[in-house]
Amino acid sequence: MPTKGYARVEITVEGHRVLCKDEWVKCYWDKGPDNIQWVFVKAPTEAEYAEIEFLDEVPPKYAHQVQGFLKRGPFRGMGYRKPSGGTKLQDIVTLGNTKDQGYFCYNIYVYDANGALLAHADPGGTNDPSDPACPHP
Repeated sequence: MPTKGYARVEITVEGHRVLCKDEWVKCYWDKGPDNIQWVFVKAPTEAEYAEIEFLDEVPPKYAHQVQGFLKRGPFRGMGYRKPSGGTKLQDIVTLGNTKDQGYFCYNIYVYDANGALLAHADPGGTNDPSDPACPHP
C-alpha cells in the first residue's frame, strides 16, 4: 500500500513512564504524512518489545470534550521495522490510512522479556485531509 510518508513519534521510556514527542501526532491523507512511525529513542536495557493498541472508546479523561472520535484509529493495520532510534526496540508503523477524519487515542505498552509491563502511556492523534488538524482534546 503506497504511503505519503510517516509522522515520526519519538518515544522515551523513563521509569514507568512513556514520553512521546509529539504527544498528539497529526496525519494528513492528501499531502502526507498519512501514516505513523513510532521510534524508540531511549528505553531501559530490560525493555524487549512494545505494542500499540488503538482504543475503541474515548478515554474518561477526554470524555465530553470534543466530538469526532475515531474508534480503532484510522489505519488498516500495523507492522514492525528495524529499530532506527538507538534502542533494540523495533519501530512500529501504521499501514493504510482509511481517510476517516477525526481524532484517535491509543496506548503504548513496553514489556520486558517475561511479558511484565515496564511502562505505559495513552496519547492520541488526528487524521485529516490537510492542515489544519481537526479539534482534539
